[in-house]
Amino acid sequence: MGYALAQKLPGSRLRRERGIFSASLEVWRCLVNAFDNRESLVRVPPAGLPAPRLGERLTLLTALVSLYLICYWVVTRLTAAAGPDALFDTRSSLDPLIPYVPATWPLYWLAYPFVVFGGGAAALRLPGPAFHRAVGALAAMTVTGAVIQLLLPARAPWPADPAAMQRYLHASALMMPYATLPSMHVAYCTVAAGLMTRVTRRRAVRVIVPIIVAAVAISTLTLREHVVLDATTGLALGLLTVAWWRRGIG
Repeated sequence: MGYALAQKLPGSRLRRERGIFSASLEVWRCLVNAFDNRESLVRVPPAGLPAPRLGERLTLLTALVSLYLICYWVVTRLTAAAGPDALFDTRSSLDPLIPYVPATWPLYWLAYPFVVFGGGAAALRLPGPAFHRAVGALAAMTVTGAVIQLLLPARAPWPADPAAMQRYLHASALMMPYATLPSMHVAYCTVAAGLMTRVTRRRAVRVIVPIIVAAVAISTLTLREHVVLDATTGLALGLLTVAWWRRGIG
């Protein structure tokens, strides 16, 4: 299916998308290499995690993913059932100034490995109290985001002719053009960045992760997945979550 869609793209557009995709992979490779240095980690038990405790942590992280999917499903279905008259117009004067750039879809998809593998690996390396507080913070952020999305329902400004991979994402049974304010895409990336910079002293990580968060946030706008208000509120929600988490761990 992806090949068939790619065949329909103009050559220049396909080359741009491939170029950005390659650049995204290179950034991710550099991040993994910089992050995977145990000597640079701070506040990590030297003996590592015992197997049962690791299993418990993985279970909690899986539960967080399930919580997000449940919240997303509930919000999108309730919003769709409420009808178009219930939707708020969250667009601002800045949104028409932002061009649609289909080639930025790799940056949008970069959020998934960044949060799951980068943020997940950082969480697993946290001491017990810090880990459990991080799980609580993420759960609270997920529910808070869902409540706001229910109180301020809006429709995503999806483009009529999206990029190939963007079209593939929109075609999935789970996806609907709702649950936009705040952008949880941006919020989760912000928290993942906060976790990753907490467990390493490596300068490369501290430089790269904010750039990735910014790139993801920009891609949500250039792909018309969100409007400016969605991205900024998602960033604010993520920063508040990181601040609350760090306050409790010193």
